[in-house]
Amino acid sequence: IVLYKSIMLSNNERTPQVIRNAMMKLGLEGDPDRFTLAQILPDKELMLPVNANVYYAVNTQFNLNFILRRKKDV
Repeated sequence: IVLYKSIMLSNNERTPQVIRNAMMKLGLEGDPDRFTLAQILPDKELMLPVNANVYYAVNTQFNLNFILRRKKDV
């Protein structure tokens, strides 16, 4: 279990690129399209839209903690 990793984020990166960077940092292989990225807020998770500019999409009122998850097969 990886409890903490940091990723540098520029102001022009979209969700798929951030997911790819996180996967590389965590040593995960596979299709980045099969993962989701969410910001952990005190009472919920903020799912980042598929093509969001992550730099502007996050809620800076709270800690910048995120979770990378495999999408559930539907």
